[in-house]
Amino acid sequence: MWVVFISILSLLNGHIFKKFSFNFFIPPDKVIHFVFYGILVLLVIRALSLTFKVTYKIYLVSVITAVSYGVLMELCQKFFTTTRTADIKDVFANCIGIFTVLLFYHIYKKMVKYN
Repeated sequence: MWVVFISILSLLNGHIFKKFSFNFFIPPDKVIHFVFYGILVLLVIRALSLTFKVTYKIYLVSVITAVSYGVLMELCQKFFTTTRTADIKDVFANCIGIFTVLLFYHIYKKMVKYN
């Protein structure tokens, strides 16, 4: 469901989101990308961990999945919408969110393991 949610918001008319802007030193859309793709990688890890033991391979598959999906959404915005544009800074925000959540998840799992 999370992927459907991201897909719909990514492909909606961009003018809808203008009224939700706020003053922040980081553009609000980059914060949203950071959060949405951080959640996505966490959900992918959790889904894979239901079947497989969490290893670095699971982390790698999760990162590749989330990054690829983010790039795909940017390409869809470029080629399939007239009101949205692809932005490499969005991909970077996605990646920062993905790797931040991955790092915290890994640290959390290590702490839980040793307690």
